[in-house]
Amino acid sequence: DIASNDRIEKQVHWLLHHPETAAVATFIRFIDEAGAEKGDWPLDRATATPSSIRAALPRENCLAHPTMMVRAEVLKQYRYSSLQRNIEDYDLWLRMVADGLVIGKVPQTLLYYREHSGSVTTTELRNRNPFLQNYRCKKRFLSQRLKAKKWGAFESRVAMMMVRDRLMAFAKNLKQRLK
Repeated sequence: DIASNDRIEKQVHWLLHHPETAAVATFIRFIDEAGAEKGDWPLDRATATPSSIRAALPRENCLAHPTMMVRAEVLKQYRYSSLQRNIEDYDLWLRMVADGLVIGKVPQTLLYYREHSGSVTTTELRNRNPFLQNYRCKKRFLSQRLKAKKWGAFESRVAMMMVRDRLMAFAKNLKQRLK
């Protein structure tokens, strides 16, 4: 990946001027192995505000992990879960937002995200059923919320999307078997 020269400066500026923000992302642009631009991520562009991020997260991860900058005091409280292998960032964002933390996004392309044949995104997540990966992540997230007796409208939306993910995973597996 390639970060723009002013990425860190712009994200720090954001955090300094938005004290309610726990974490801030940026837009990405995909590049290939040689560095040629391949285009933007439509979901990334559609979720440029804290409210649109909060609305999208129960459905799917709308934040590019390499762009994230999180306040140190937040990371002391929120850790990655070892149970959420290769999707631990999504779980972390769900937990933060469920607890009322704000995630913002600098609405500028400040990171060029390299897609190559050996990347985790390509080999691990795309070769597997992404709906099943999301279903499992949401199931573990919701299980932890139940144990902590923390359940609200956000968790209910995640639960509805978890059911959708399970149905989509089943349909995708069925389609692959019928080929």
